[in-house]
Amino acid sequence: MWPFTNNKREKQLVEREHSIKSKEERLEDEKDLLEQRKIEFEQYRDKENTAIKDEFSKLDDARTVFEMKRTEYEPKFQEAIKGFSARIKENEADIQKRNSEITVERQEEQKKFAERLHEAHQKSEREHEETLFVQTTKRIQETDTELSSRRDAIAQKEAELRQREIILEQDRDKLIQDRKDYEQKDSQLAAERTIVSSKMASLDEQAKELADAKIKELNARLENYKEHQERLSQERANLEIRLIAYEEIKHRLNGQEPESILVEIQSLTRQLAEARKTLQNYPDNVEEELNRKQEEIDSLSEQLEDSRYKLVALQKLANSGELNAVHNTSLETQKNILEQDKLRLETLNAEQNETIKHYRELYDKEATLEEKLNSIMAPHENFTEDKIRKEPLILVTKKEVEDSVESVPETDSDINQNSDNAANTDNADNTSEQNQERAVSGEEAINDELLWLDQVCRKIADYGLAFSPRIIKAFHTALKTAEWSPLAVLAGVSGTGKSELPQLYAKFGGINFVNIPVQPNWDSQEALLGYYNTISGKFEAQPLLKYLIQSQKENSENYSVSLKNQLNIILLDEMNLAHIEQYFAEFLSKLEERRGKDEGTPQYPTLAVKLGGTDSYPLALGRNVLWVGTMNQDETTKNLSDKVLDRGIVINFPRPNEFKRRIKINKEVKPEERYLPIETWEGWKVNFTDEQTAASEKVIAPYKQLVEEINKEISNIGRAIGHRVWQSIENYIWNYPDVRQLLISKSADMNDKEFIAELNKRIDPAFEDQLVQKIMPKLRGIETGGESKKVLEKISSIITSFTNEGHNINISKDFLNAITFGDGQFLWVTSEYLSMEQDKQEGR
Repeated sequence: MWPFTNNKREKQLVEREHSIKSKEERLEDEKDLLEQRKIEFEQYRDKENTAIKDEFSKLDDARTVFEMKRTEYEPKFQEAIKGFSARIKENEADIQKRNSEITVERQEEQKKFAERLHEAHQKSEREHEETLFVQTTKRIQETDTELSSRRDAIAQKEAELRQREIILEQDRDKLIQDRKDYEQKDSQLAAERTIVSSKMASLDEQAKELADAKIKELNARLENYKEHQERLSQERANLEIRLIAYEEIKHRLNGQEPESILVEIQSLTRQLAEARKTLQNYPDNVEEELNRKQEEIDSLSEQLEDSRYKLVALQKLANSGELNAVHNTSLETQKNILEQDKLRLETLNAEQNETIKHYRELYDKEATLEEKLNSIMAPHENFTEDKIRKEPLILVTKKEVEDSVESVPETDSDINQNSDNAANTDNADNTSEQNQERAVSGEEAINDELLWLDQVCRKIADYGLAFSPRIIKAFHTALKTAEWSPLAVLAGVSGTGKSELPQLYAKFGGINFVNIPVQPNWDSQEALLGYYNTISGKFEAQPLLKYLIQSQKENSENYSVSLKNQLNIILLDEMNLAHIEQYFAEFLSKLEERRGKDEGTPQYPTLAVKLGGTDSYPLALGRNVLWVGTMNQDETTKNLSDKVLDRGIVINFPRPNEFKRRIKINKEVKPEERYLPIETWEGWKVNFTDEQTAASEKVIAPYKQLVEEINKEISNIGRAIGHRVWQSIENYIWNYPDVRQLLISKSADMNDKEFIAELNKRIDPAFEDQLVQKIMPKLRGIETGGESKKVLEKISSIITSFTNEGHNINISKDFLNAITFGDGQFLWVTSEYLSMEQDKQEGR
């Protein structure tokens, strides 16, 4: 029976050896597969290198063609220069020779004439004096005529020579420019070659690092498998030694019961299984824990072997099945471990391949700076070559200008106009011509502005929408004062035409218009302009960015859709759906920073648009772009902060007292097909001299004092108005169309007192607008009880009691409504002062 047992154990050992050899073969196959993949990668890299070399070859061919063309061009250029110089010398020599000949001929003629005159004088001084005088005069005239004709011929020839010189000079300049273009293209090709070479070297280095790391990892795993094989071989040798010592084990039993030995073996088997299970739960990279568990396994294995020898001695063949089961469990566990290692190896290999593929895709998709710029230089879809306005809007003809010059009164058109100036007539006479020119230019501009605004209002009404004239004038003036308040905000209940007013204003006024619906999730300027897509490796430009670039880029041969000379409006529709301080904060800062700075200078602010990586585009925010926003006030919107209110003008749309019918849209009202030039728009703004600024101080003083009194009161409850707010108010007042018209077109028979009274009458509506647009938003949220109530009552008294030259302001009732309707807080909700003004105009 014992030889049978030994043969069976040897058979098991042989099978284990075959299993180990098969694992080694699989490892060798995996190693060969890895080598094959490495070869395939090198072949792919060689293929890519070949493709790049082909590209370099094409570049070299293009450069060769360029050199050939330049070689062909050089002799022609030198020949043209030589010919040009030779022709100049020939022409100069010809001119000098011709002048010498004419001089000699003239001298000979004069000499002959003197001889004939002397002979005639000798024959008969008195008898032929009259005849000689006539002949002399006639000959002189003939000579002068001939000389004049010769001079004309010479002058014509000189003009022809000069024309030829100009043509040759132009040809030479063109040849020089072509040469510069070729040199520039050569430099660009060299730069592109350098970039491609650097990227290829970087890619090779990355691929080499990945391949080396992969090979190193696989070699380490192979070494681990070899060590494992050595441990199994050692275990086999130990088993053989223990088989030889089998006979000695029989003497150690000393009659011990087989059942007790079996129980001990089962206990040790359970401990071994638990230890191996714990080992499998540990990560592969925990080397110290793995070594410790391996030592425990080795110790348990020795105990198991000792117990197995005892069991074999007692049970012989009866217990051989149990021992085989334990051994099979050990082999199964080892098999599972090897399979898990193989699976991890395959997973790691797949991950490495995906990484290489990802890097390759990123390399292939990586866009150059030129490609990024091309992606944002495309025109806006609404302003392509076939859609943009191409002709400027001219409101005053040449004849109308001449007529206006004749009809301008001989008086100073500025405010100037206190009683002391009447005595300084001598100084006025000295500058009357300059004042008249200024008056002519100012009257042209104000007539243009009023004519244009009247046409816009009439077309809006014909289109089917009725807006208060005060609302349209307020919106127009708010846009004119964008240098001080760069954002015009239209607020009110839904359905009052807040979004339609700027759209129709632009449509019928020859202004480009873009509507940007604001989304609730906007939290940065990338929502407006675009962002860099790291997956595609491209910059995803928003239409607004293309439109802004189109509004600032000059026209050229390669760019024919510029809007640089045209006026543009951008509408942020429902701008308070998101926090405007997040997506528009940098815009507001740059728009305010540009105040007083000239466009195109280094000091002019620009907005950095991040195109990806270190690339960025400096976006200029030109004055030809006007920003408008609309806002509703409900539970879905955000309140505007003081920062936005200070830098904007909030125009409240009143609730309608009477609903207007609108069954259909009048499509016969045609939009303005010509564009409003930015020069015309800038000419509609007031630009005071130092003298005019000083003269206007007396007129504006009462309004300034009212704002200072309000500011003093609200400062007691933690609110205040800064210099920026008052500066915006004053600029709004002087740019109001009715006020500006009187400043420029003052009647000659109007004395100073009448002028100031009429000026105050026209300032009152503009000042009312600014109180509602700039001051009242600063009072929002103030408690209408307690100490705050006293402040509001004091402000109400200041507004009600204000009078200036017999005029007052009409917002008292709306102020009381803001106290009453705000549910314990000050809230401006009505605009009855507009209805009162309209009723007054209609005579109700």
